Amino acid sequence: MSGLILLNSIEEYRHVISGKKLWNNGFTLVEIKKYISEGRLFYACNAGSCVLLYDEKRYFQLVVMDGISAEELREICGIISGNIVCFINDKAQMASRLRELLEEAEFICTERILEYELRDFSCRKASKTGMHIVKNVGNEAEYMQIQTLWQSNRPYMQIPHITIDNIKRWDRRGRLVVLKTAENALIGASCFDTLLDRSTIHHIVVDHEYRGCGLMQELLTEWINAIDACGIKKARAWVAESNMSSRIGFEKAGFKMTSTVSYQFEKNMEEK
Repeated sequence: MSGLILLNSIEEYRHVISGKKLWNNGFTLVEIKKYISEGRLFYACNAGSCVLLYDEKRYFQLVVMDGISAEELREICGIISGNIVCFINDKAQMASRLRELLEEAEFICTERILEYELRDFSCRKASKTGMHIVKNVGNEAEYMQIQTLWQSNRPYMQIPHITIDNIKRWDRRGRLVVLKTAENALIGASCFDTLLDRSTIHHIVVDHEYRGCGLMQELLTEWINAIDACGIKKARAWVAESNMSSRIGFEKAGFKMTSTVSYQFEKNMEEK
């Protein structure tokens, strides 16, 4: 069995997945290209069966292709040190089969990920905190501050791997929102994307010293204002069930939990 093989181009990626069905792939082509450009997308093979692995620095995120057995998956996992995480959307076509495969391969379900949605944008409120929103940052020093903010505070929503290039890209596309105090101290940030008629917020964080002041609402309101101005009328977020501060924040902003749930399965190879 070979080890992890780095994918260097979108053509290689297409070749690897050719003729195969991805059981839990939630990535867009833009995201796939980003992972490839950052050297974070790998695949592993055993007896003709393959999996994709996205390097998230703290863990590898697993995408399963059809035709693999639990024994083959266990052997592939054996070449990795650390955590492997696999997400299953309970409404996906292959959800039940993927769950059975993971459990047989000794993965453990560690978290439920809940979907929250907002369709009534009239509930957003004007700022009353004295803070101000900044967009189009365009400042190298502040990019570093934003990265430090995300690395040193427990986020409301977690993105494991954030680079300066990620932050710059969000900023260039108008998908980065930064919150500052009246004294110009950077204390909060969020990023989001839009696809067709829906926008998804991927990450939101407030400095721990300013928690409980309604600042999450500031960032959510600015996000909603931005997508509303583009004619988008659906907003969505994925939140870990155990992350009560984030869930309360979204509910205060008018978000409602939907019936769509994803499950996080995890396997820690360091314990083997």
